[in-house]
Amino acid sequence: VGSDGCRWLSEIMLKENTALETLDLQKNRIGDNGAKYLAQGLRNNDALKYLKLENNKIGNDGAMEFGQCFIYKKERNTTTGRTTTILEELALSKNSIQDDGVMALARGITESDCLKEIYLDRNQISDDGIEYIAKMLTKTRHVKKLQLKYNPFTRKGAKRLLEGVERNYFLESVIIDHHYGDIQRKIDFYLLLNK
Repeated sequence: VGSDGCRWLSEIMLKENTALETLDLQKNRIGDNGAKYLAQGLRNNDALKYLKLENNKIGNDGAMEFGQCFIYKKERNTTTGRTTTILEELALSKNSIQDDGVMALARGITESDCLKEIYLDRNQISDDGIEYIAKMLTKTRHVKKLQLKYNPFTRKGAKRLLEGVERNYFLESVIIDHHYGDIQRKIDFYLLLNK
């Protein structure tokens, strides 16, 4: 598909299509430009619920575009009084997203009121990025599932994530690296209390 295909999808399918609920573009090398086009198309699309973009090299710039998309939609809804449906699932695993991208994405997710599942496995998220995610978790009620496996955050980051999980009473599933099994068990304990 590439970035040119994403431009077409943005201009035609996302802006005008009210029936498309799932868009699966895994392994299509869309890059950050393709992510930019998709995020622009999503700004005015109120039908798409599932966006799967694993392994597309969207990087920080692409993640930032999606974060801005969520903020734009929230501002538009506030200004117009509209209630819109936006993504329920965003899969961005294997995209070389680092802490700056996670910061923008977490800020946007905080503004979103529909996103339920977030997949960020196999990126480049360190302790700083986990800090943004932990803060996001303390402010959101809609996120139910979060996956962060195979990211380079340390035990310190895993503990900070646990603190965010402790303060969120709506999460159902959080999965981190197997290296932190003791912390994963504590996370699982808090998630059981949410049920």
